[in-house]
Amino acid sequence: MGPGTVRDPVTLGVLLDSAVASAVYQGRTYYFESRENRDAFESDPTKYVSETPAIDQAVGQESVSIVRS
Repeated sequence: MGPGTVRDPVTLGVLLDSAVASAVYQGRTYYFESRENRDAFESDPTKYVSETPAIDQAVGQESVSIVRS
C-alpha cells in the first residue's frame, strides 16, 4: 500500500483517501468505508485490530485524532 492508502479494519477494503468515518482506539486512528463499519469496530475493536494496521503503521506517520461527525 502506498502513501495515503489504508485498509478498513472491518471489511479489509482498501481506502484511497476516501474514508467516510474514523475512530481512535488505543491512540491510533482507524478509517472506515462506512459509518456502519465504524460502529461495528467501536462495539468490539479487539475483533479487528489484529487484522490490519492503523494509519500510522501503514503510512509511517504519527496518529491523528479526528472527531467524527
